[in-house]
Amino acid sequence: MTQATLWILIAISTSIAFFLLFYILKLWRKVKQLEAAKAEIENKQTKSLNDFKLEAGESIKVIAQCMIDEQVDLSEGSIRIKVLLDHIAPELHENSTFSIFSKMYAATEHMPTHEARKQADKELIRKLDKERHILEKENKTDILNAAKALLQNGI
Repeated sequence: MTQATLWILIAISTSIAFFLLFYILKLWRKVKQLEAAKAEIENKQTKSLNDFKLEAGESIKVIAQCMIDEQVDLSEGSIRIKVLLDHIAPELHENSTFSIFSKMYAATEHMPTHEARKQADKELIRKLDKERHILEKENKTDILNAAKALLQNGI
């Protein structure tokens, strides 16, 4: 092999090495950009989740206070609180104080709401309302105690 051939091979090898180095650096920058974008998305998701939990917690407090002040039906308030707790603190359903919300939800979930209620037979609605009022009366103390506990303990 001649000296000229060796220099050509060295030049080609060096060129390939520089090309690969440039390519590796380019990929490394792209990985860093993707990691930064991923971190930003995770931060936004965490902030959104925290904001949702804060808003849901405030909604629970408002609903609980409205139940205590008799501004909302106990069954409706219980259903709303149960659904919000599902999202932010489902472990509270296992707590004996707060299980009343799940109990009320289960006892009323067969009842039509919104448009279905408007379309339902009036006699059926009267019967279901009577059933709901009996449930509210039987569980009033437990519901109000749970609402007060939510206000006192926070979420």
